[in-house]
Amino acid sequence: MSTMYSYADILYLTNGDQVSGEFVEESKYDIMLETPGAGRIRINKKFIERRVKSQDVTQPLPVDQQAAMKDSKKNAVSHELDLWESRISIGYSQAGGNTESNQANAELEIKRTTDLDQFTGKVSTYISRKDDKTDGKKFYGLLRNDRKTAKDGRAYYFYKMEADQDRYANINYRMTPGIGLGYWFAQSDAFKLQGEAAVGAQYTNYRDDTENNTDAIAAPRAYLESKLFGDLKLTNDVTYYSSFEDTDAYRLHSETALVNPMSEHVAWKVSFIDDYNNTPSSGKKKNDYRLVSGLDVSF
Repeated sequence: MSTMYSYADILYLTNGDQVSGEFVEESKYDIMLETPGAGRIRINKKFIERRVKSQDVTQPLPVDQQAAMKDSKKNAVSHELDLWESRISIGYSQAGGNTESNQANAELEIKRTTDLDQFTGKVSTYISRKDDKTDGKKFYGLLRNDRKTAKDGRAYYFYKMEADQDRYANINYRMTPGIGLGYWFAQSDAFKLQGEAAVGAQYTNYRDDTENNTDAIAAPRAYLESKLFGDLKLTNDVTYYSSFEDTDAYRLHSETALVNPMSEHVAWKVSFIDDYNNTPSSGKKKNDYRLVSGLDVSF
């Protein structure tokens, strides 16, 4: 016999007895149950010690309802999996700026998209080697949630937390929380254009004796995606971080990429990544850049 059952209430009484049945109604003074043997009964609450939900083993569900429940659970799991998208990037690059060496690059991004919002988690790391020795590394992490505010999905607000480390530029770690508004000016398959306005804070901890600092910042962002020919597309993602207190204290992160799909889940990607800091630490260059070539695998 199947182990799938309908649910009943079990009332444990003050005299040690218990009564089980389908809940019907409850008043200020009593509870009514539909019991298998005695039909509907009312029990005064002063005689009830506690009430719990339990499986009623005397009433197995009909076969068709059991099948419907199984199908519903399978569909729910399938729908949840469809909401998630993951991408892994693995590549190799040539760097310039505060280091001029070859780098290994890896990136993992996950997204969960519904009709109302989108969650994004992203981690990337870059490790450089020179003369067979590791001479530096970069790390970047992002947690972000976008909430749509318009029926067509174009307008939205978001909040995010960014964390990064840049040993090339003497940064032990940097934390950048922010909130903002965004708008999709174009969303077609052939062309996408997105703009954002954000404010936040930026805390920077340096590797040497440079004094740590916290700044209130503006962080506007622009994203463009355009198909060139066939499935080949060009993307450009630019974020500008500017201090409210010191207009000279700004930095720019830009990533321009050519993406050529090789199959449904694999693409060849060539990226030019530029990190510009107008107020670098003493002895450090303002500009770091990397030319990255590798594979994007989505699943």
